[in-house]
This record gives sequence, C-alpha cells and structure tokens, in this order.
Amino acid sequence: GWRPNLDRVKEFLALDHINGGGAAHRREIGSRNSKTMFLWAKRNGYPPIFQVLCHNCNQARGAYGRCPHETLTTG
Repeated sequence: GWRPNLDRVKEFLALDHINGGGAAHRREIGSRNSKTMFLWAKRNGYPPIFQVLCHNCNQARGAYGRCPHETLTTG
C-alpha cells in the first residue's frame, strides 16, 4: 500500500490505528494523549494494529476516511 514520505521529526508523526477504532482503544487502555499511546505501543512491542503517518495524513484519514495523497498517488 501507499506510504507517505515521512518526515524524520517525531513531533510531526502520529500512530494511526490501521483499521480504525482509535478512540475506543484509547478509552480501553486509559490513554489521555498521544504520549501515553506511544508508550503503550512501545511497551506492547509496537503491535501491527498501528502504522506511522504524518499528522496531516492521520487527521485526513480520521475526518474523510482516507488521505488525499492516496487519490494523488493512485489517480
């Protein structure tokens, strides 16, 4: 699948729940912010439910169901 050119600055990156369900997962594990989610992911061996995206792509997937880059890349 398509992957963006990720910036190497960690502050611009986000963990994306590949199959959605991020809000429910945050409630389940008691995550209050992205830092606690990153720590949970690290403690759990970075499970394959996540992918790393830039914040813009992650926000677009949440709001629109996909990132605009996917349309630009696939036509």
